Amino acid sequence: MFNSIRVLFITTLFSAFTFADVFMTELTDPQNSSDAGRYVELYNNGDSDVVLGDGEVGSWALQRWTNGDALDDPQAPKYLDGTITAGGFFIVCNSATKFEATWPDLTCDDNIGTGGPADSNGDDNMALLDASGDVVDMFGLPGEDGTGTGHEFEDGRAERAAGNTTASATWDEAGWNIDNDSGGGDGNQYAPEGFDPAAWIGAGEVIILDCEDPLACNFMEEGTCVYPSGCDEECGSTLEDDECGICGGDNSTCAVSVTFSVDMSVEGVVDGNNIKVRVNGGAWENMSDEDGDDVFTATLTLSGGNDYTYNFNNEVGYGYESGSGLEACGGGSYGNDRSFSLGDSDLVLDTVCWGSCDACPEDIPGCTDETALNYDSSATSDNGSCFYDWPEAANLFFSEYAEGSSNNKYLEIYNATDGDVDLSGYSLSSCSNGCDEVGAWDYPDNVTFEATVAAGDVYVVCHGSSSDEIAAECDQTFTYLSNGDDVFALTQMGSGLVLDVIGLVGDDPGSGWDVAGVSNATKDHTLVRKAEVASGNPLWLDNPDTEESGSAGTDASSSEWVVLDQNTWAYLGSHPH
Repeated sequence: MFNSIRVLFITTLFSAFTFADVFMTELTDPQNSSDAGRYVELYNNGDSDVVLGDGEVGSWALQRWTNGDALDDPQAPKYLDGTITAGGFFIVCNSATKFEATWPDLTCDDNIGTGGPADSNGDDNMALLDASGDVVDMFGLPGEDGTGTGHEFEDGRAERAAGNTTASATWDEAGWNIDNDSGGGDGNQYAPEGFDPAAWIGAGEVIILDCEDPLACNFMEEGTCVYPSGCDEECGSTLEDDECGICGGDNSTCAVSVTFSVDMSVEGVVDGNNIKVRVNGGAWENMSDEDGDDVFTATLTLSGGNDYTYNFNNEVGYGYESGSGLEACGGGSYGNDRSFSLGDSDLVLDTVCWGSCDACPEDIPGCTDETALNYDSSATSDNGSCFYDWPEAANLFFSEYAEGSSNNKYLEIYNATDGDVDLSGYSLSSCSNGCDEVGAWDYPDNVTFEATVAAGDVYVVCHGSSSDEIAAECDQTFTYLSNGDDVFALTQMGSGLVLDVIGLVGDDPGSGWDVAGVSNATKDHTLVRKAEVASGNPLWLDNPDTEESGSAGTDASSSEWVVLDQNTWAYLGSHPH
């Protein structure tokens, strides 16, 4: 297979130098795109310069299908301005300032701004159009949202494979190498280190071929033929190094047993069959509690002499530990990657408390009365906190909501009372894509708080990769905010009382819900609560049986919200306006 690809590449390389062949070689969405920007890289695999145009109709263009937009419903084309040299690159960026600050030695050839083909968040489809408006090169499948497919490059990049050396109007998944935050390739990528603008693995020059033996390692390359030996995998050897670095080995010379333990006595166990551990982002392995003490263990065989990361999961909600309690021992994008170094001897890791870097405490204060509403089954000593009637909920409600480009998402909570409110008695409960079951949250108490919000002040929950403007007002981060079709409610902890809601519990609405007569307003928009709204509304839509009004409304006058354009953050950080 390796030799076949090489033959194809060399053959294509010769033919490419008889005409100008321009195509896309890299599409990018860095994890830190708010600082580094995004870009699309073009390459001219020909022997003559190509004038792309003057930025007007009749020029070459890039065209984008947002998410799953149909083939006949793309964004307007962005016409290109400039010339791409033979064997050269042409960088199309969404911000020349950010691009050139990230790669100081390079220049953005054409800054076409945000919101277009150079500003994809990784789940869109892209085409290169020639001066006649015909598609000459295609990435992805218009009509199919890229999320979870072979053309998703969210928080990463798509790089053309080395053997894919000519433009193609038909999408070829095998012709691209993909890195994304869903586990594709090398995972999410940060700029500048994860990207190589103005370089491509398939670029090269015509060479003089000396070795013409297909069985040789250097078939169709310069120099005397070289033949495979030992564990030279690239040269076609059938032998491989094992994980211990032994040619033809069976991994036995460096195999080491590692025992993992997590104490669930404080967190509690919903299903003992669902406590799992995984190493280096690999497959999940079941853990067991043979003596019933809520300490779950698993022993795995790993290769000695290496560093490892590992995670625990209990399949409750998103299942992962929160990184907020692992500052002293966690790492990775979400702060919940534990780590250890392994030598050449078996290792038993210390037992840790779920969500903590330390062992579980022996004395756990809490409410020990089983008849109390806040009974804590994990508590070992009563601290007098028991209560038997739910307290009246404070007047809290959502004052702003944003579903912006990339990860620019947030929820703003307003304290409409005349006193400080302890948010630990409240939570955000949510459903993905509507709700799987009407009347039940997919993720009850999905976001909890350890903070107080002052009278007349706001508390902002934002995505951890939001822009600097949002981050400056953000009080707490949460990764899984709405993509437009996810319900979020402000709820009272324990009672489940809904103080306020955005979205409708029920079937998936598609892209989003209508607000104030604006179609799909919860997708790609900012919602700001009107100044005259004085309290939350547990209804999203009007109730014809009780004649109660929902907050969404049917037009601008009946809605409790003002719908603003995407990426409008001028009102964030205070309320009312």
